[in-house]
Amino acid sequence: MAMELLKSLGGLDIKHVPYRAGNAAVNDLVGGHLDMFVGSLPQMIELVRSGSAIGIAVTGSRRSDTVAELPTLAETGVPGYELEQWWGIVAPVRTPHDIVDKLNAELNRILATPEIKSFMAREGADPTPSTPEAFARHLSAELQRWTALVDRTGLKVQ
Repeated sequence: MAMELLKSLGGLDIKHVPYRAGNAAVNDLVGGHLDMFVGSLPQMIELVRSGSAIGIAVTGSRRSDTVAELPTLAETGVPGYELEQWWGIVAPVRTPHDIVDKLNAELNRILATPEIKSFMAREGADPTPSTPEAFARHLSAELQRWTALVDRTGLKVQ
């Protein structure tokens, strides 16, 4: 999806080679069988640091503190490109609201601890405490965004 977004927004005529797992694509990149790959920062940072791959840009809306020297894709000439990896925690739909609120409060407390902030910074991540309502809006927006890309590009499951 990341590469299809790049192709679409950048007007690129390149062949997208889908992989079932990122590790297989990384192996082919390092082995010289792929010209480029869009992967997560934790997945790619050591390859760049070791010289096994060349970092071109980050996909987020702003430069990463972990590799501040790399521009965003938008800065390199692909306006509107923004792709940030995120994680979320969900519970069954019938979970009582007081339980959801307690879980959310505890997760937000943990995300604010120095240990988690430090760990996530090393991984190129930024802890973002939230609310269940804000996360629901985020999920909905992401679903709409990626559905529109599939519709626009005619992508099919492979």
